[in-house]
Amino acid sequence: AAETSDFTFSGTGVDAGAKTITIAPGSLSGTINVDVVNDDVVEDTETLTLNVTNVTGNTDITVASAPDDTASLTIASEDTATFTIADSSGDENGAGQADGTVTFTVSLNNPIDVPVMVDVQFADDTATGGGTDFASTLQRLTFNPGDQSETVDVTITNDAMIEGPETFDAMLVLTTGQSLGTRSITATDTATGTINDNDTAVLSFDEATTSVNEGPVPNPNNVLVAVTLAVTANGVS
Repeated sequence: AAETSDFTFSGTGVDAGAKTITIAPGSLSGTINVDVVNDDVVEDTETLTLNVTNVTGNTDITVASAPDDTASLTIASEDTATFTIADSSGDENGAGQADGTVTFTVSLNNPIDVPVMVDVQFADDTATGGGTDFASTLQRLTFNPGDQSETVDVTITNDAMIEGPETFDAMLVLTTGQSLGTRSITATDTATGTINDNDTAVLSFDEATTSVNEGPVPNPNNVLVAVTLAVTANGVS
């Protein structure tokens, strides 16, 4: 049903506060205007019921019997709501530290008059989910009436693998099973999450010096020198 904040009354002979109308002598009808408030809130279709309940000033006039004593007005909302999600990035932490985080911001362009749930689903791109590079478990957000921004944190695995930046997708989907009526709500946006690697590698010799005899000609001795690849995370080996 429509609420008093959704409309006002106006018109000649209309007392908006008392919700009454005066029909002038000699007239057979009067007009009351229902001025619908044009807000930006996404709402279901609403119904306003008008009832003639009392007549004063002339005892010869009575109120008609049902259903002629009632009129209905349907208010359809033309407002739409769209959920979006913004690209984001995050760093792996240093060695011995907790895993990193990529934080996505989910926004709503117009407020909705009822709670709405939105699912954030994840998909591999160059990064691998399931905890290998990032936690890919579905996350659910609830937007209460008036809310227009929420965040979702994705855990980034802090490994010691030398990698370039890796990406994954975050996708919005309206949670199924909600009773949203005729409200026009869209949640189909996709964002890219970027994982910035912090690991580095250093090449070095196993031994600073070594020696060997020349050996007889034409078969000189060969020298095998070992080279080690040392991996460090954020400068810590």
